[in-house]
Amino acid sequence: LRMLRCTIRDCRFDGAYCQDWRLWGVEVEDSSFKGADLRSAMLGAPHGSRDTHYHRVDFSHANMREVSSAAEYTDCDFGHAKLANIDFGSSRFTRCRFAGELREVIFWKFGHDLDEPKENPMEHVDFSPATLNYVEFRGLDLDRVILPTSEEHLIVGEYRCALQRAIAALAGDSSNWALMLRGGLEHDL
Repeated sequence: LRMLRCTIRDCRFDGAYCQDWRLWGVEVEDSSFKGADLRSAMLGAPHGSRDTHYHRVDFSHANMREVSSAAEYTDCDFGHAKLANIDFGSSRFTRCRFAGELREVIFWKFGHDLDEPKENPMEHVDFSPATLNYVEFRGLDLDRVILPTSEEHLIVGEYRCALQRAIAALAGDSSNWALMLRGGLEHDL
């Protein structure tokens, strides 16, 4: 299914097979994709001057593995959705909730828009009931984000300084594991 410059309002796609959908310049409001199969869908990209927006949309328990997206999400619920191998690129999030596992997901401050990049506000986004595995927040200010609260997460403040200290601590160790670890940390730095 391909959708261009249209509005979807008050619709239920609960449990629907939506693999490989493509949306450009679409407005989705007050709708639900609970348990839908959205694998490999392109959930939004601009079409001309019109962006794709999701307002008050429920993606809970949806299979969203390998989706691509350059859309704006406001007041959306991603509770226990299968979020894996996703680069949210130019997507923007405001007052959204994530619960369950996120694996290999990237959120950017500015995405891949070359013409007119729009900042991802990540404002009042709640990850407190989520488990983050290999999740990256690139260039984002996380002051208005609620991070996971479980003890299995380690939050490192001043990441650049922490990397520099770890590299310095490994400087005298020439063992293979120390060299590999130092190389990885230098790459991150």
